[in-house]
Amino acid sequence: MVRGANGSGKTSLLRIIAGLNTSYSGQLQHRYNNKRWLNGATSGSIGWLGHKSGLKQDLSATQNLAFWSNKAEQHPEISQALQKVGLLNMQQRPVHTMSAGQKQRLALARLLLSNSPLWILDEPSANLDSDGRKLIEALLQQHSQQGGIAIIASHDNINPTAPTSYIKLEQVTAA
Repeated sequence: MVRGANGSGKTSLLRIIAGLNTSYSGQLQHRYNNKRWLNGATSGSIGWLGHKSGLKQDLSATQNLAFWSNKAEQHPEISQALQKVGLLNMQQRPVHTMSAGQKQRLALARLLLSNSPLWILDEPSANLDSDGRKLIEALLQQHSQQGGIAIIASHDNINPTAPTSYIKLEQVTAA
């Protein structure tokens, strides 16, 4: 869990870890499945959930998930992901008709379909009610039980049941 005030660099740190941005100095290295240390992007082993959902507003929930997962709209995994996030009854609704919380749940379904071992989540509970926050905790528990890990930046009190480390970023002011 990465904590810190607005502007402290949480999103920047997550984007650098995900390979979406480069750092101004230093180097980020990562390793997956005992492969050699790599610099830069991880080529598909990361599931990203950021501030922007990446959802196509005119497409339905199923069409969005089919697009992002390269699966047919009728693929059982798409229905399973929608069921897990509580949107099975909205599978044919265009995204632009959904509430902000429903869109966030759909973005979580997309994350589930990525089958990525590492999830990087930037404010995953944004726009979610208390049931949505519990959903995130349950998804994180499942993910960790299946050998996955997550790096999460959040102001909300998300309490994963998996062993959790906390990093607090602080802004340094020039003297």
